[in-house]
Amino acid sequence: MLDPGSLLIHIFGRSAAEADVIRRGFHVTDPAHRDEIEHIGVTFLAGYNAALREASAERLRRILEDRPPYDRPFAHEGAAMGFGVRAALHAGWCYNDFERRFIPALGDNYLYLYYVGLGWWFRLRYQHQPWAVMGAIARYDPRYRYLCLDGYGFMVGFYGGARLERARALSRLPGYGVHAAMQGYGRSLWFLYRDDPDGRAAAIAAFPQPFQGDLWAGWGLAAAFTQIAQPAEVFRLAEHVPVAYRPDYYQGAVFGWVARRRADPDAFARWCAGLDEAQRTGISSACDACDVALMEAVAQSTSEDTIYAAWRIGTRTRAQLLLAGQGILV
Repeated sequence: MLDPGSLLIHIFGRSAAEADVIRRGFHVTDPAHRDEIEHIGVTFLAGYNAALREASAERLRRILEDRPPYDRPFAHEGAAMGFGVRAALHAGWCYNDFERRFIPALGDNYLYLYYVGLGWWFRLRYQHQPWAVMGAIARYDPRYRYLCLDGYGFMVGFYGGARLERARALSRLPGYGVHAAMQGYGRSLWFLYRDDPDGRAAAIAAFPQPFQGDLWAGWGLAAAFTQIAQPAEVFRLAEHVPVAYRPDYYQGAVFGWVARRRADPDAFARWCAGLDEAQRTGISSACDACDVALMEAVAQSTSEDTIYAAWRIGTRTRAQLLLAGQGILV
């Protein structure tokens, strides 16, 4: 008879083959880019499967931490998706344990990644009921719960590929939820159109104008997060972004940098050490500004549902001024 963890793996486990970019239909021609994307996907799925297999949060944490600094956030993100499966089945966790027990047990260095990873699960759970996700996340911290919608939108792109009708269905999310989900979908475009800038630009242009900034923000977030070992790439890639949307692109990039800095401050400092002074100062100052923008959003927002929007807007405004001051954003 299978033990509970093995049974969960048997029923809900996911194969590393799901990270295959050819199977996913991604526009990737560079072998190095294919290896990079598949490595990230395999790492995410390893974290997911580990969370299904391990009932002990302490053992799960040791497994996740036994990975290089670059990989750990992806593994923790996957583990949060696995938490969602267990919570839905009441297999050692329930949804109310997410902030109360799961995050403290695994460590809040990866705080943002947990909400994004749980959003992957909500996409599976509510894929034909996007409005139901809003009810599912209402129990969580208003500062971060919209990150679940980012994860929800990302999975729509990662598993839906170029079928834009699925992404357009995100517009059924109420209020600011649609913008959070569109940022997540924009992150998926980093992978889907890794070596096809024209295809990516056309895909973004196919969406209504109010969402295009969100999509470019998501692309910037993924660029900053995945290219952290070569952080200067983010500044070079900005040339592929329409000038009108570069503040959005950098808002996303700052979110990616902040998540990386929180995950491992020492590794983050090492990765940024080779940048020129303007770039290094720009990244550090923009990350600090993002943290300030969140505090101001909490203090000044008139309702819980406006905090995340104010955080993004405040980060975009502050980062635009700071990066312009360093001669980076013109």
